[in-house]
Amino acid sequence: MNKRNPRVDAFLRHVPQWREELTVLRSIMLQTDLVEDYKWGQPCYTHNGKNLIMLSGFKASFVVSFFHGVLLSDSHNILEFPGPNSKTVKVLRFTSIEQIAEREQIILEYVLESIQAMNMGKTDHVVVSKAIAIPAELEAMFAALPSLKKAFYALTPGRQRGYLMHISSAKQPATRRARVEKNISNILAGKGLHDPGNNDE
Repeated sequence: MNKRNPRVDAFLRHVPQWREELTVLRSIMLQTDLVEDYKWGQPCYTHNGKNLIMLSGFKASFVVSFFHGVLLSDSHNILEFPGPNSKTVKVLRFTSIEQIAEREQIILEYVLESIQAMNMGKTDHVVVSKAIAIPAELEAMFAALPSLKKAFYALTPGRQRGYLMHISSAKQPATRRARVEKNISNILAGKGLHDPGNNDE
């Protein structure tokens, strides 16, 4: 079993909802070779430094998010996009601990398939308008912070395009993630990348 991340321990001790359910999902993740981390305020699981899985709880449900869900075959037809504008992230959504028990082997199967897809070097870049891809790092943040997703799509198309170009131009996933994180407050404030007061200037 992989080493437990103490930050995830702390998260599960204080999470106000779905504590038992998220703990069970965590135990499934720890059966694999994934490395447990804590990012964006949620348990996150990586492989060779790449984000693959995130566990999140919401008011009416809790989910296992697959950062590169579009690469999965979804042989059981149970994955869904977290929102209408999602392009690469897909989720398994649950509303009870019983549902986890029913699908434990399927969850593990999908996680292992996700690892295999990364080992094979598959890519999930999805082209949107004017050939700009929505980076997986931004999709993941949308899944973790629905308010950010809402704020992003409330921006003008030009401002959206500016952020997408800025984030996508970074070659390294860590740099793309850093650019997303640095601009969260700007996006929530309705600012464009080059607007006055943007903290990434």
